[in-house]
Amino acid sequence: MSDRIEYDAKWAYWIDPRSFRMRRVKGSVPIGTIVLLKKQESLDDGRRIVTTTYLFATEDGVIPSTKREVSKNLSRQMLEYMRNRGEYPPFTEISKVFANGNVDLLYHPTGYDRFTVRLTPDLVGEDVEMFLSQLTEPEIEEKEPPWVIEPAKSSRARCRSCGEKIVKGELRLGEPSIYEGHVTYRWHHLKCGVYKIRGSKPTDLKGYDSLTEEQKHETEQIL
Repeated sequence: MSDRIEYDAKWAYWIDPRSFRMRRVKGSVPIGTIVLLKKQESLDDGRRIVTTTYLFATEDGVIPSTKREVSKNLSRQMLEYMRNRGEYPPFTEISKVFANGNVDLLYHPTGYDRFTVRLTPDLVGEDVEMFLSQLTEPEIEEKEPPWVIEPAKSSRARCRSCGEKIVKGELRLGEPSIYEGHVTYRWHHLKCGVYKIRGSKPTDLKGYDSLTEEQKHETEQIL
């Protein structure tokens, strides 16, 4: 995956076919990979939701795709991974077996991104269940650093979701990122960043136990 194409977005990820982790887009993406572009939208009733646009990186650019096409690409990438490694891809499990020999895999790299990946006898070239039965479970990888919650230590940081300043003392969420072996954080207002970690529990957040009871209650109400 040495060939890359320039692409940047405020909030986007690409799926790494070597590990099936979702990587943050930082100026470029490898050709042949799936890209997920995230956007926060406000509904008429005041609620905010996160939408996902599916893209595919080609030599000619990052082009629009669909979730159905993404699933097809994932099936090919996963099959190559399974043949080369002899193990299931991470974040993947069997969800349904069909009488015609097809098998659906559930791929869930995050708590809010889920894909159904279908393997067929034609694609695999043999009985799918038999092929899968020969695979081992993936090695346990080091977990990514947890998100952080804390009162803002100053008013200097801006929310990476809305662009507004985070006032000193206001609860903020830290989105972890590893740079040159060190963990850094992209800060978000609690109400802005919560949409990126839907499905998480307050106790999953680093720093939650150090909050006051009032701050814990605020976190629980929003999360």
